[in-house]
Amino acid sequence: MKKHHPNSTTKSLLRSFARVGVAIIAICAIVAICYLYGRFVEAKWIKVKTVSLSDSPSITLIHISDTHYKGDKKYLSKVVKIINRTQADFVCFTGDLIEEKKYLPDCLEILSAINKPLYGISGNHDEWALVRSQDLSAQFAITGGRWLEKGDETVFSNKVVIVGISSSLAKTPPDATPTMKRILLNHYPSTVNNLPENSYDLILAGHTHGGQVHIPFIGNPVLRDIDTAYLKGLYRTKAGLLYVNPGIGTYLWPIRFNCRPEITIIKF
Repeated sequence: MKKHHPNSTTKSLLRSFARVGVAIIAICAIVAICYLYGRFVEAKWIKVKTVSLSDSPSITLIHISDTHYKGDKKYLSKVVKIINRTQADFVCFTGDLIEEKKYLPDCLEILSAINKPLYGISGNHDEWALVRSQDLSAQFAITGGRWLEKGDETVFSNKVVIVGISSSLAKTPPDATPTMKRILLNHYPSTVNNLPENSYDLILAGHTHGGQVHIPFIGNPVLRDIDTAYLKGLYRTKAGLLYVNPGIGTYLWPIRFNCRPEITIIKF
């Protein structure tokens, strides 16, 4: 039997420790690079996505959600500039303007510069921040749009009935003429499960942030408790077509990974 010289064994151990050390350093470097990318690149790398729901669309709208505004005027102003140079009939916002009420005046001032009618509803963070409809109505009206809640309905150009609800409770479909399209704005995507069949032509929702941080084969470590049944994008449900916007802002951690903030253009 061949005997190992003590010196040889020591060298072998040192080489093993070195390999482990290099592996740990490499993993830490990858994690650091991913964090820096998610924090300083993807978190504000806005994606403009177009979704066509008809071969001959008569309405084009812009869908945004979950700004979670925390004082970054430059970023939110960038969102507004993109919206303003995009051809569309109106803009729909599906909840979570802010997390703290102190940020509301700045947020509304920036959004009121949108050059199209802006229709919106509250999200759970707006409710937690004790935002009231009277705090919002005037600024949304400046754009020609309206703040909607508690089942409010409004009509755009005799073409569309827009219904707003801020809770997960179902809302009876509106009475609309056969030529008018029916749109529901709701913060929670899972609301579709409580709606009758063919309730709306289009249901818009947010809340999920698309998971915000999506790691392949692992999932969404930041928003672990989010309902993934309707995570982001377009779904065909019994109640109608559902589009879940992955949001503009961030929650908990100021990062996004494999889930860019999105401005959605919907033609239908």
